[in-house]
Amino acid sequence: MEERIAHLRSCLLFAVIAAIVLVNPGCTSAPAAMTPKIAEAIGDGTLDHPISKVQASTYYSDAFGHGLKVEVWVSRDPADYSRDIDKEFDGAAKVCAKLAATEWGTRWDFLQVNFFNDFGRMPPRGRPVVGFASVIIKREKIEQLRNRNAGPADYAKNLTLIKGYKDQPDSAELLEW
Repeated sequence: MEERIAHLRSCLLFAVIAAIVLVNPGCTSAPAAMTPKIAEAIGDGTLDHPISKVQASTYYSDAFGHGLKVEVWVSRDPADYSRDIDKEFDGAAKVCAKLAATEWGTRWDFLQVNFFNDFGRMPPRGRPVVGFASVIIKREKIEQLRNRNAGPADYAKNLTLIKGYKDQPDSAELLEW
């Protein structure tokens, strides 16, 4: 009988936890719960090129606190390729500005955007070429910019570049920032 009661208690605890996660998905790191909402908030009109993938999750950083991490993949034409990180950084700034205009921008201590440009297969090596920028902005800065109705260019000035890289179509060596 005690074994059955213990089993029922564990089932009840699981049900309560599941209910909390379903009612408030923003408190969980489950990408399946947040990703569609984040993708909708960003929308296809945010960037100049089609978004091929959006992934969102939350995590804790000792340096910054609880954060929202958003990964965005954009399909680009190989003719758009350049050997700098400007397109990736600008794309990340646009995503930050768009999210800042919604509740997603200020729900956590910081926002991290990992922005990828996929240029497809490029000659002469015929391998996939990708550019990447990872940026972070704190909630306080988002709120200041939001109150000023700042545009993506203002967000770009206030982002911290964590890391960036870009493949080269003619070399196996990565360009890194």
